[in-house]
Amino acid sequence: APAAWTASTDPDVITQYVNLLLSDAWVRSGYAVCPGKIGMAPELFILCVTKKVSSAGNISVLEYLKINTIAFQENGEPLEIVSMKWASGRGTGGANLMFAYTQEEKYLRFPMVPLLNTPLEYRGLFQLTNYYGRLVQVDTPYINTISYMDVPAS
Repeated sequence: APAAWTASTDPDVITQYVNLLLSDAWVRSGYAVCPGKIGMAPELFILCVTKKVSSAGNISVLEYLKINTIAFQENGEPLEIVSMKWASGRGTGGANLMFAYTQEEKYLRFPMVPLLNTPLEYRGLFQLTNYYGRLVQVDTPYINTISYMDVPAS
């Protein structure tokens, strides 16, 4: 994003940045998959929740974004916007991150590895066993369906 989001940022500018993020992933996927979910840093999420679209104060920017983006028009369901604590200050130069993705197993997976245990060891009245497993990373078979944006910190 060219500029930081502050309390004085116009809601139309925020909508423009969100649509830019969504359209980037949509174009890179060959117009096959339009992301249905956005994850953003808590600072950005708080701003979207507290900022009103107009002076009438009837709807927040967050609710406005859910139905006034290309994701709603393409997918037919409201855009899901969530807060991600890991996106805070992790971008270039300490910028906050914003991600657009589709949370379906076909596009985004977290392979679960079952926990295994060692045979029971009897020690008096106690029974001892160790559990072990393996942590894996998120698997993205179609990397072109995910997009992210750095939003400079204010």
